[in-house]
Amino acid sequence: MEIQAATEAIMPKANVVGVGIGYKTQNGEIVRDSEGNPIQCIVVSVARKVALETLSVADRVPEMFMDEPTDVIETGPISVISELPGAVAVNPRERIRPIQPGISTGLNPGVTAGTIGLLVRKSGDPNTYMLSNWHVIAANNVSVNERDVVTITQPGNFDGGRTPDDVIALLSDFVPIKSGSGGGGAPSGCGTAAAVAWLPNLIASAVGSNTRLVPMSAAVPEMEGNLVDAALARLTVDEFDLALPEIGQVTGTGEPTLGMRVQKFGRTTDFTVGTITQVNATFEVSGYPNGNATFTNQVAMTADSGPFLQGGDSGSSLISEDNKMVGLCFAGSNTIGIANTWENVASLLNISPIFS
Repeated sequence: MEIQAATEAIMPKANVVGVGIGYKTQNGEIVRDSEGNPIQCIVVSVARKVALETLSVADRVPEMFMDEPTDVIETGPISVISELPGAVAVNPRERIRPIQPGISTGLNPGVTAGTIGLLVRKSGDPNTYMLSNWHVIAANNVSVNERDVVTITQPGNFDGGRTPDDVIALLSDFVPIKSGSGGGGAPSGCGTAAAVAWLPNLIASAVGSNTRLVPMSAAVPEMEGNLVDAALARLTVDEFDLALPEIGQVTGTGEPTLGMRVQKFGRTTDFTVGTITQVNATFEVSGYPNGNATFTNQVAMTADSGPFLQGGDSGSSLISEDNKMVGLCFAGSNTIGIANTWENVASLLNISPIFS
């Protein structure tokens, strides 16, 4: 499937927030062919569905792209899931010792609260590390050696964690986030746009105004983008539990695949289960300090009931039904969750799960 070509062609369209590979659905049910097989398609995520006639021809998503069917779904805007609802701090938001994956954590002072994803080790390094998101335990691209704050607490600051009593780790490594487009586009050579701007500019000149309308091309999301939102902190506590609440211990690693049943345990929504509905997807994600960030080669999950992720679940491990680590959750909306693939996280941070 020509997903790269589809992404480059469709992502710049108005209202589009993601493009990936998934199954075509109708009225919430998977559409199947005459032999009963699910129909694979290019899934286009939009902030909201609008009437076709309100869109320009250029902004309409074609029913077919290079002989592949498309399916437009409304997800709402995609954002990092660090903004927390106003809720009373309860387990897993409490102070828990020994620490374990799935509970509250965060850069402190700094970030409100997210989730410990997994306990890991780096090749050739005897230390134990906790894995979470960049926006949970790093929060900016300043190198670790140049920072004033590297302390990570459990629970996170929002949940009552304080330094120095609740410090469990020190930030040690992260993958920098590329975000921000640097502006709203470039001057356009479109004749139609110039014609539309001509009359208002003439009127402005007649009344003595120095302001002019300048047609601009819409900013196109950077297709290279980011692969992961991930960071590591070296544990400063001796005791830890490898098991996640409700799930148990990770027993291996795997590749996220379309239709795979998955589970997660996170700081806010606790235990949720669902299905991977998109793979090899590109999303434009809001909530980063320098503006929106484009993420490529991502997976999207839909919960069996309610949201798969909510604010504070950032950093949760995405785990298959047979307890294989397949991804790292970091973003989403009210309808879908988004995760990096485990392969990309492990490769860029040079890590592996601790199994015993």
